[in-house]
Amino acid sequence: MRTGYTAMRLGILAYPVPFLFVFSPALLFMGAPGNIVVSMVTAIAGCFLVGIALVGYLFRKLSPQMRVLMGLVGMGLLIPIQSNLFMVTLVSNILWSNFALVLLLWEWRRGLQLVVTSKVGSEKSNEGGQR
Repeated sequence: MRTGYTAMRLGILAYPVPFLFVFSPALLFMGAPGNIVVSMVTAIAGCFLVGIALVGYLFRKLSPQMRVLMGLVGMGLLIPIQSNLFMVTLVSNILWSNFALVLLLWEWRRGLQLVVTSKVGSEKSNEGGQR
C-alpha cells in the first residue's frame, strides 16, 4: 500500500502535463521562438517545483509550509503564456521564477548548514573518543 502511494505522488505530474500542451501550444514548438523558450523553461521549472512539493525533499526533508510554498510557486510557473497577454504573463513568470529562486537558495543554504552542523558534531565526538 505504501509503495502505491509513493508511486502516485511521483507520477501525479503526468496528469497536468497533457493540459499544458493543450493550453500552451508553444510547448509543441508552435509560435514565436521567445514564447517557446519561456514556455519550456517555466514548464520544466514548474514541474520540478511541484515534484519537490509532492515528494517533500530537496536537500533535506521539507517542512509542510515549505512544501506548500514550493507547490504554489510551481503551479504559478505552470500558468500558460497567452499570446495576446504575452508581456503580462512574462512579468508573472519572472516574478514566480524569482520567488522560486529564493526558495531554492533558501533550502540549499539550510541544507549546507545541516551538513556543516553534522560535520562539527562528528568531529567533536571523535575528539572525545581520543582522550
